[in-house]
Amino acid sequence: MGDESTDETVIICFCYNVRKKQILEAIAQGATTLEKIQDTLCASTGCGGCEMDVREILAQDKSLEKK
Repeated sequence: MGDESTDETVIICFCYNVRKKQILEAIAQGATTLEKIQDTLCASTGCGGCEMDVREILAQDKSLEKK
């Protein structure tokens, strides 16, 4: 994701046009696993190319909870 990873408007899933902000909102509403993100937003269910990015966002969110 590079330097754009902090920009919430960056598109994470191009297959379904899912932005980072949408993933963060889904996490805040309880979608705290890859499977729940997939069910909620369809992110990483197309080509699968964004799966690692989605997992990274989930991991970052969990690390912020611990602080």
